[in-house]
Amino acid sequence: MPEEGVLRVVVVRKGKVKPTEFRLRDGEVGLSLFRSVEQIGLEVILKAVHAAGKQAELGVVKIPVSVFRWLRLRLVQTPGGTPDPAVNAIHLEAQP
Repeated sequence: MPEEGVLRVVVVRKGKVKPTEFRLRDGEVGLSLFRSVEQIGLEVILKAVHAAGKQAELGVVKIPVSVFRWLRLRLVQTPGGTPDPAVNAIHLEAQP
């Protein structure tokens, strides 16, 4: 059985995802992520994040939970900042 993963919405530039998409920005406490759930499709998440202000071509990267355990980061349920309550309900942050 594959390990559960979480989703990170990223900007895709020239068909590639850059490492800067996984850095904390000034004022951030944790890396913004979403639980992967069948009830909410990737397009719904992308649309909500775009509506919240993230511009350019967006994509989704699935990251295994084991990566966060290995880095000793906690996955914490936090309020999302999109206009979609269902998407906000599956928002997480990876925090030290």
